[in-house]
Amino acid sequence: MRVVKTLAIIILLALASFPIHPLMGEEQPPRFIEPRLGNPYPALPGMSLNITLTAHSEASEWAVEVYSIAEENGGLTFLNYSLQVEEAWLEGLRWKIQVRIPDGIRPALYWVRAIYKLAGGQNYLEEPESLWILDRWPDELTILQLTDTHIGYQAESSTRTLTGLLMAKLLNASIILITGDVTDTATNSQAQEFRFLLLNYSRGNPKFIIPGNHDRKTEAYEKYIGDRNYAVDIGSFFILGLDTGDEGYIGPELIEWANRTLRSMMGRTKIVMFHHPLFDGSIHGTLSFNGTLERSWLYSSWRGVYEYASRLLNILIESNVTIVLSGHIHTDRILQFKYLNRTIYFVTTSTTGAGRPEYNGVRLLRVGRDGSVEIRTPPWMGLEGYPNSIPVEPVASITSAGEVRLTGERPLFSSISSSDGSSLSLSLNFPFDWLKLGGRVILPTGGKASKDAYALYLTRVENGSSAQLLDSISVSGLNYFLVDLRLPGSSRLLFTLSSFKDIHPPSASIAYMVPSTPSADSPITVYLQSRDEGWGVLSVILREEFGDKRGFKDHPANKERGDLYSVRLPGYPPGSNITLTCIALDAALLEGRSQPLTISLPPPPAPSFSLKELNISKEEVEPNEEISIKVTLANVGNAQGSHRVSLKVNGTELQGMEVELPPGKEKLVEFKLRLEKVGSYIIDVDGLSRSLKVSQPPQAQPLGFPVQYTVFAVTLASVIAALALYMARRKR
Repeated sequence: MRVVKTLAIIILLALASFPIHPLMGEEQPPRFIEPRLGNPYPALPGMSLNITLTAHSEASEWAVEVYSIAEENGGLTFLNYSLQVEEAWLEGLRWKIQVRIPDGIRPALYWVRAIYKLAGGQNYLEEPESLWILDRWPDELTILQLTDTHIGYQAESSTRTLTGLLMAKLLNASIILITGDVTDTATNSQAQEFRFLLLNYSRGNPKFIIPGNHDRKTEAYEKYIGDRNYAVDIGSFFILGLDTGDEGYIGPELIEWANRTLRSMMGRTKIVMFHHPLFDGSIHGTLSFNGTLERSWLYSSWRGVYEYASRLLNILIESNVTIVLSGHIHTDRILQFKYLNRTIYFVTTSTTGAGRPEYNGVRLLRVGRDGSVEIRTPPWMGLEGYPNSIPVEPVASITSAGEVRLTGERPLFSSISSSDGSSLSLSLNFPFDWLKLGGRVILPTGGKASKDAYALYLTRVENGSSAQLLDSISVSGLNYFLVDLRLPGSSRLLFTLSSFKDIHPPSASIAYMVPSTPSADSPITVYLQSRDEGWGVLSVILREEFGDKRGFKDHPANKERGDLYSVRLPGYPPGSNITLTCIALDAALLEGRSQPLTISLPPPPAPSFSLKELNISKEEVEPNEEISIKVTLANVGNAQGSHRVSLKVNGTELQGMEVELPPGKEKLVEFKLRLEKVGSYIIDVDGLSRSLKVSQPPQAQPLGFPVQYTVFAVTLASVIAALALYMARRKR
């Protein structure tokens, strides 16, 4: 009996350890499955289609409505239609609602609302911009590709993404394709931020999105954006979105699903999207395929699954796919893959929002129903080289070899909102003269003011740019404005939609530094704060004043969060005195300045030398006699160094000696000297002096005799001489 109980407990624990999949009977949270914001349904009036969603199994009395705020006859209108529910049934845990599109529906991108009754109450689910109604199928698609927006990587990632989305409107793109890594770490807040950007700066543009490996960590992508794998029929065009997952490739089951799906759409112009490129970045330009796929051609994540890559490539060839769009590698590559008389364009585009080897960019393409492809490249590079996407940030220069120098300025476009959301400013800087932007955009604002209280304030207009408010409409507590924007080449524009005029400058301050006490030659991060009670802060810079001929240098600040900004400085040499000032500019071009902050760094460690105890071996010598001159040299500084000890005689340097000493050490320095001329000399060693005399030796003197001896000697000599004379005469 005890054994039976033990086995029962083990079995229960084992069963408890198995995860229960929702399809095993658990009710799922209500949400749309299809269509979605990231994969909307294209449809024509009079068509029937199926809406798939999760809701309680006892839901009943289904109804479906669609609505949109759209441009019509040069103004804004609110469109609202009820779709006929032809059938509703439960398939597993998912509801299928078959609806018919009304014949008289206006072309627009619609929000879809599914309404049902449950337990006597009315409930509804809603999916934004998920039904794309056209009046006829298109003959061509103008596509703007974004990729690797990495929302959450930096505050600027959102601004770069905003730039790309607005470019789609101003380049009259018919659809936007986004090829993965839309978030940086797949958090709910990052996915919500991405969704906010899509709905506020590309309203009316259908967006077809696939995930990347950075979107895999959670279910935020499915919750806020769309499906990971899907197929979209747009008349003569067919779009297939595939998820390459964490591993960076597509497995056999998904490959075979792609095969069946593509083969069912023969005769269509096919566009395939997956995040990790099939080919390595070294394979670009033109490749003539002879039927054998070289493993070395493949991108690293595909190399280890050669069979999958080869199978997928064969499917793309056999299905007559026109273009394959990818991202992931954060740089531009275009491969024209030629086989027989056909070409597949494998297009990989630089990151829109994250770190990049060249610059952040987007891609503009046109695809015809006949399979023709046009890719718009900048003047500095064609299809064969890179970088060749459209930058979303200022480029200072670029060589024919693709070497890029950026200006360091913020992305081309940015938006600023007032603290209560009641005003919206757009700063548009388009420095390129090889592309013209123009179009109409729908911009929403919040706040309590009526739409009629709003005006469009033009703050900066340069080189023929313009902004014109055409119409406004209020729906569900939000105001929507239709604005016509024109940006010819090399132009700038700053305007604000607001119910009030901004007359107060922003605040500006230096909050703190890291480290708080800077060290010489070490990087410093300076944190700045700026607030504005008017239209909002446009830009924050840190001005660096050197106090010499260099003048000053301005550093654009990066937004961190809220009202906090940062600038990273490389550091300063010892002894520097630098003055820093935070300068903030608001959307009304009013300026605020902080109190200056001075950074004073101590001078560098330096040697310091002193001399003592000048000694001379003799103070009086004869000419050419050797003299020894000694002095003690001490390094009393705090760094090792060298010092030249100079020996001067009567102000003229005769000898010098270079002496190296560590700090705190001393050394006896000796000079040898010979002087030829008689005289007095001043010996000077680095300011220490002594006197020296050089003189002749005394002359040799004859021996001295007393006077009487001298007289005696003279007398004796005379006597001897006289005797000698006498003797000589006698001999004669």
